Amino acid sequence: FDAATAAFDKARTLGLHWRRLWYQFTPFEAYYAAGRYQDVLDLTEATINGTGGLEEAYYYRGLALHATGQNGAAEAFQAALEYNPNFAPAADALAALANQQ
Repeated sequence: FDAATAAFDKARTLGLHWRRLWYQFTPFEAYYAAGRYQDVLDLTEATINGTGGLEEAYYYRGLALHATGQNGAAEAFQAALEYNPNFAPAADALAALANQQ
């Protein structure tokens, strides 16, 4: 994931438009897999603010919040499900989170 995150870092410095993340979620995936959770949080925040919300953005936000021990993961997964009740990754993550408590 190092090459992917380096490419996305460069794209962000050149002005990666948040609209790009409507269709391509690999930046979320790469930063998350590389353990760069703050980058996931920054990108998801920009995407959510720019779009009003996308289920994938809320899902990756929830993953990053959970990975960093911050509050709000369950709410992010629930928001993903509000946008798309059939989004299985968010439903699975929410169920896994509930099982941990």
